[in-house]
Amino acid sequence: NIYIMYTFDKRIPVAIYGAGNTGRQILDYLNESLEYKPYFFIDDNKKLYKTKVNELYVFNLKDSTRYTEKYGIKTVIIANPKLSLNLKKSLIKKFEKNNIDVKTISSNNVFNSKEIISLTKEFILFLGFHFNILLAFE
Repeated sequence: NIYIMYTFDKRIPVAIYGAGNTGRQILDYLNESLEYKPYFFIDDNKKLYKTKVNELYVFNLKDSTRYTEKYGIKTVIIANPKLSLNLKKSLIKKFEKNNIDVKTISSNNVFNSKEIISLTKEFILFLGFHFNILLAFE
């Protein structure tokens, strides 16, 4: 018997910068999303390099370039609201240089490097009002 498997997964491949609590909550949401498919985390914590967090590998920023190309990552979500503005700007510049859209989370808003945007209507709700409710029930 010959079987042909074809996946029709048309979701946008994403990486998540930040494997902490916020990153894991975003991963949980994205795993249910019909729009985005998370492939890996990027984190600056050396203890997490090449380990798995919630079934996704964690890579450092340097290695992430290789994996963004390998998996065709189109978007990186910066899921660390505590990053300094200078570091966020540096990350945005680095990723956009490689034609990767960057979305950051800060103060319950979603931003990209140009203006406030929304990933999806549901994601805005998740990060806004509903974000606090999810945290309360953990």
